[in-house]
Amino acid sequence: MIRQGKILTAAVIGAAFMFGAASAKAEDERIYKLGEIEITDSVSWVNSKPMQEVSSEEFEAGSATSVSEALEQLPSVNFTPNSKGEKRLNIRGFSDRYIQVYFDGIPVALPYEAYIDLGNYNTFGIDKIELETAGGSVLFGPNAAGGAVNIVTAKPNKPFESAIEFMYKSGDTYQTRIGLGSKIGKAYGMLSVAYEDSDGFELPSGYDERNENGGLRDNSGYWRGTITGKVGYEFAKGSEVAFGINHINSSLELPPNTKEIDNGKNNSPVRYWNYEEWDKDTYYLLGSVRKDKYAVTARLYRDEYYNVMNRYKDNTYTECLSPSWCNSAYDDYSNGVIVNTEIKTGAINTVILSGQYKKDVHKTRNDKTPEWEKDVAETYFAGIEDRLTLGKFIISLGGSYEVNNAISSDSEEELNDDIKVFNPQATVIYNMSPNTILHAKAARKTRFPSMKELYSSYSYNNGGQTTYFANSDLKEEKAMNYEIGIKQTLFDTVLVQANVFYSKIDDKINTKAAYTGNDPNASADAQTSDNIDDVTMQGFEVMLGGDFTKNTTTIASYAYIDAEKSIEGDDSDIVADVPEHKFYLDHSYRIGKIFVLGGRINMEKGRYSQKSDYSYKELDTYWTADLRAEVSPLKYTSIEVGVENVADEEYELSYGLPQAGRTYYAKLKMKI
Repeated sequence: MIRQGKILTAAVIGAAFMFGAASAKAEDERIYKLGEIEITDSVSWVNSKPMQEVSSEEFEAGSATSVSEALEQLPSVNFTPNSKGEKRLNIRGFSDRYIQVYFDGIPVALPYEAYIDLGNYNTFGIDKIELETAGGSVLFGPNAAGGAVNIVTAKPNKPFESAIEFMYKSGDTYQTRIGLGSKIGKAYGMLSVAYEDSDGFELPSGYDERNENGGLRDNSGYWRGTITGKVGYEFAKGSEVAFGINHINSSLELPPNTKEIDNGKNNSPVRYWNYEEWDKDTYYLLGSVRKDKYAVTARLYRDEYYNVMNRYKDNTYTECLSPSWCNSAYDDYSNGVIVNTEIKTGAINTVILSGQYKKDVHKTRNDKTPEWEKDVAETYFAGIEDRLTLGKFIISLGGSYEVNNAISSDSEEELNDDIKVFNPQATVIYNMSPNTILHAKAARKTRFPSMKELYSSYSYNNGGQTTYFANSDLKEEKAMNYEIGIKQTLFDTVLVQANVFYSKIDDKINTKAAYTGNDPNASADAQTSDNIDDVTMQGFEVMLGGDFTKNTTTIASYAYIDAEKSIEGDDSDIVADVPEHKFYLDHSYRIGKIFVLGGRINMEKGRYSQKSDYSYKELDTYWTADLRAEVSPLKYTSIEVGVENVADEEYELSYGLPQAGRTYYAKLKMKI
């Protein structure tokens, strides 16, 4: 692994000690309302809405350093690693293309592939992560058929604040994180810097497969630098303006499949490749104005993505497999604007309006095709929601009109037709008592086909017959979502939530459909994407969190998901990458004022993975346990040590991609 960040690491460590020497009174950071998607100041709605979230206190206690790790404690959330090293998000059976991901309210999905790897997003400088399941507010915009995630950054509250962390982990993994913040008068600013450098992760003891003999996982190293910052000014309560950035610069080794057979061709499931560069930059200008009868929040943004990938002939990682896999690059960006408005039309009625525009541009090249090929598309969104408060009831009725417009494509002569849809939705909330809240919601949501699904064509035999054809006739996918649930407060310190849900996707895009065209250059087994699947997901989830006693904190969750697909001519009803059962438990016990002991248990059962021959393999049920201990010898300093996967459990989340075995770590934290 080329350690390009050693100089940066030294600089950050030096800066950390310099700033850590200053002193200021510690105080909790205030909620960054400007980064939230919901704009209302209605206490009854905010307290009643059926949204899940993970706070910084919760993911810090669980030692989560990435957004993907932080979200795993939520019941119906899981992640699946793929051959490109990405952690693919799944919520209640909906994969990440159905889930809109935001950073301070800015959409950050990749323009071409329509999803984002949340394993590359560091939690440092993050205040909370919100999850809205399908059928939430219209404010969560288009392509949210399966819900939305919003990563909300922290906001300083004192003239000087700082946080510094150093961590060492098995596999020669080092992480340095430093955060600075200041609020003076009406102006504020914050900066968070994180740097990670790793040789990879250790496999469970005795691991031995066709393409891996154990020890340090082959080709699993990486380095990653993250910078998150913003400056803002508060004109008045609820009225402010801010400019923010989020920068990710990384290089990632991608470990090969350990169980599949390497056929030495382009379509081999054993792929020896690396991300030489994986960069993401988000720039955004936020503003809000709040008066007695209305509030307006506006977001103007540019989101950029750049990567360079090489695929090699073998595990020496020296010679490219073919020119089309050498210096294969994406250079993408999105420009957009979002304006959300809340209008109080009476004592019991509020109208929510949302207008959004987004232009996506994808460019790609490689050594075989050195000239950039370009695809461009636009999305328009207009939503309205009326919220009516009648005694203990809150009734919300709304809908959205959405348009997906193809502008141009260098790779295809035919563009897909404009897609125009209307999606209605309704939510009813019943505040039975101060401690008991019931809700029910129903919504029709859609997902537009991605540029990759529309315009990607390629060959597996180095320029011969076409193996995979683009399909510019793809239609939108339609999902109907239903949910009923309860939020119950116990002992004033514990919150319990339970939901029952049902979703059905019609015209789901199958990316392995048989090609039925008449192109003479098509291979005998050519494939394409087509709207031929129907999928249902149903189940329930339970979660609780809080302090059962003065010295204990517990977070627990369980989800049952029954997912089935229906394809004409296919007897299999399996939906891959959706565990039927998922259990999570995290418990902390405080001893005196300076000691904390904690542990975590994860379990999954009933997860299927699709192999390269398109057959399905049920993965083994697994249980993992983690232990940690933290001591705070000084007022602003703590030391944490821990062991992850204590039993050295051998398990997979995707066929042929084993997870880390027993892993040790030590962490030094200073917070002022």
